[in-house]
Amino acid sequence: MVGELAFRASLPRTGTTSRDARHDLSAWLPERCGPSAAETALLLASELVTNAVVHTRSPDVGVSARCNGDTLRVAVDDDDAVPSGSGHACSGPTGTGLSLVDALAARWGWEPTSGGKRVWFEVPCARPDDAQQGAAGARRMRDA
Repeated sequence: MVGELAFRASLPRTGTTSRDARHDLSAWLPERCGPSAAETALLLASELVTNAVVHTRSPDVGVSARCNGDTLRVAVDDDDAVPSGSGHACSGPTGTGLSLVDALAARWGWEPTSGGKRVWFEVPCARPDDAQQGAAGARRMRDA
């Protein structure tokens, strides 16, 4: 593949930010990453966006993604320099989002940015043959 496919959105921090991020990202996700990678990425992105909405005062939440054909990397930016999991971000009865990210992502982490932090994760993409075989298998099961 030549180059990478990229996605970027800045969403206002509201009660629908997580849903809006899922919607925008699902419209972008390339088919060649496969339904499993897309499903996992949407779930994990939703968790990270929810963390940014609930645990920061950022007026906007940035969501970006890039796919190089092998790996899908999704990042969520906010204006709070405190890393998730350091005190306030995971306290209380909630806090399962980062556990999901840790369990389902191939890799994940966070890094400071000039205005806050970026939390990111990576999931492997299916090869085009895998995605086609998966779709064919689903059709066979549906037709049976």
